[in-house]
Amino acid sequence: MKLLHRPMLALIALAMGLVALAPQAVFAQSEKQAAVVISIAPISEQLKDASYLSDAAGFGRLGGMIINSQADEYLGGIDRDKPINLFVHIIEDKPEEPVVVGMIPVTDFDEVIDTLAELGDVDDDKDIVEISLDNGETMYVVERKGHAVFSNTKEGLDWLPSNPAKEVGDLYKTYNIAAKIYGQRIPKELRKQAIEALREGFEQQRAESGADDSELQKKSVELQMQQMESLINETKEVVVGFAADKAKNALMFDVKMVGIKGSKIAKSSAAQKNLKTSRFRGFIQDNAMVTMNMNSKMTKDDVASYKSLFSGLREQMKDELDLGDVSDEEADAIEKVLEAFLNTAEATMTNDGISNGGLVLTGNKKPTLAMGFHAANTSELESSLKNLAKVAKDSRGIEVSLNDGKIGNTTLHKAAIPIPEGEEEARSLFGEKLDLVVGINGNTVYLAAGNEPAKLLAKCMKGSSSKQVKPFEVNFHLANIMEMFANMEAEQMVEEMADILKESGKDRVSLWSTTVDDGVKARFEIQDGVLKLISVVAERFGAGFGF
Repeated sequence: MKLLHRPMLALIALAMGLVALAPQAVFAQSEKQAAVVISIAPISEQLKDASYLSDAAGFGRLGGMIINSQADEYLGGIDRDKPINLFVHIIEDKPEEPVVVGMIPVTDFDEVIDTLAELGDVDDDKDIVEISLDNGETMYVVERKGHAVFSNTKEGLDWLPSNPAKEVGDLYKTYNIAAKIYGQRIPKELRKQAIEALREGFEQQRAESGADDSELQKKSVELQMQQMESLINETKEVVVGFAADKAKNALMFDVKMVGIKGSKIAKSSAAQKNLKTSRFRGFIQDNAMVTMNMNSKMTKDDVASYKSLFSGLREQMKDELDLGDVSDEEADAIEKVLEAFLNTAEATMTNDGISNGGLVLTGNKKPTLAMGFHAANTSELESSLKNLAKVAKDSRGIEVSLNDGKIGNTTLHKAAIPIPEGEEEARSLFGEKLDLVVGINGNTVYLAAGNEPAKLLAKCMKGSSSKQVKPFEVNFHLANIMEMFANMEAEQMVEEMADILKESGKDRVSLWSTTVDDGVKARFEIQDGVLKLISVVAERFGAGFGF
């Protein structure tokens, strides 16, 4: 668990900075109800994790020793075995005057005040200690029940929750630092202002980027705005947290969002509870460069939105499709494939949801891509693909072999597409030809391309019945990625980094999400072997810090 060391002064500055920088519309709420709760794990845990991260990054024990010696200098008087908690309030009729009240556990209140004196002039002749900060503001501090309670207003000292532990929950046990935002404590008028600001931002971004003003683009922007409006108005709480977990050899960044009952978020969460197990779990393999899996069900609201988008996409394709220098026969075949693809995608997403898996693998120093999709109405898609293959074979001399073998009950169609002589980088990856395999079986479509694609596809399909995966999961195995780039560029440093990652056995960077009651939880995770690259880069560029 826990975070790198920061002196107490920085912790308080962080609290003040969060209030100063946060959009007022996000933090405003009814009086004396904190809109945001921030919890910081005990200093003792933070220091342990700081030493762990220093060691994982390749700086050894000396880094941890330096951090602990600095802690002794700056954190005197703080109880290192209890969490630090902050509560952010903004009065509805005074959103420009946010109030922060915090609790720092202490063993020696006077020593803490001496440290806080570095922030400004201290007046401790009263029951409430006043610290005049360098920015012209005043901090008020008082000792209560083993804590230094501080606030930027005198009144704020009395705004602690009646049961702070209940408000904080187990945030400090799970994360080094975490924040919980209560969405329904934000007044409706301020939520409306936030939505209007987002819409203006969207419009300004589109204008500056020169994006097209097509009907499809308008529908896409409106769909995004509807989703953002739903999130702002229907969110019960959002939890954001960071943890360094030595037991899991990983750094984790979490976001959990819970909606009010009956919200779109809650409905989407409920729709996933009876979700069938993904058929594409075999695509999650540790020896790959990249793997992914997605398995989700659409709600009725989602279906209506996507139907509208597909309608616009068809119209735009008819108006703007430019195939360049191809014959009429080729253009007709390509258009039929695109139309069949759209028909299949719409029927799948609006009836069955999304279920797919994929990976990119390096074999014999060459990459191979493999993917599998759940698909509805595949007969039209298969027919159009066969027609395109025949046309390409006749007009372009592409090697095509239809109905060329099976994997289980899945019939395979194969092609070898020549790579032009001028495409040196593509040829270095795939050779003179790109081997392609397509397999269709009922409501399942498989695609593989690269080095021995049929062999990889068979392995993925065979393993799809055993692995447990998240509803959404993407994994990057950095050792394999860097090894491929080292082979391409013959770069010594990249090769060295790939070897270090392989030796660590902890090179994965992952993003996944899963459902919780009435909501969703997402995690970005970095295995700690990746941290070793920090010392490699530092040493290469002459910044080894002497460790």
